[in-house]
Amino acid sequence: MFGLKQPELAIQQALQAGLALGQSVVELNRCLRQLSYPQVKLAIGIHYGPVLLLPLDPQDPQRLSAFGKSVQFATWLESVEDVSQGGEQSEEQSFRLLISAAVYRAVEGQLLQVEPLSVKPFPNAKPIRVYRVHPDQVSLPAGEEQAPEAAKPEPIGWLEALREWLQAWSRF
Repeated sequence: MFGLKQPELAIQQALQAGLALGQSVVELNRCLRQLSYPQVKLAIGIHYGPVLLLPLDPQDPQRLSAFGKSVQFATWLESVEDVSQGGEQSEEQSFRLLISAAVYRAVEGQLLQVEPLSVKPFPNAKPIRVYRVHPDQVSLPAGEEQAPEAAKPEPIGWLEALREWLQAWSRF
């Protein structure tokens, strides 16, 4: 969940976070490929709309969970089978970012190129238009309201630690 009061900023933050996660998966897979381990796949769905926020833990009432159709739709976007055409590179196959039409309309000018997809939520349903975002085709502004670490996340050694751990285990 991003920004409850500023939807435009929230959408940009969600896209930035999704793209940063995708880049991390691509980097992780390069390391895993060198060590002959299977690749990790990540699918992200981004949608926005009204949600119901409820505290689930009485011991921590500040910790909220979101419920509602908007949450369900974003979750469904993550699970959509890859229906894109053509041969893709392995890096692209390891990361997929799908956005709803509502998100697309909100950031259309900042997306240089997207792949429109028509997908059916279930076999006899009308197709729904969603968009696949290609990581190298996004031009998001670095907003002044955003914290620097949110705008440009830095790897803090987790990739190096994982690489060392995998190398150590590969000796056994």
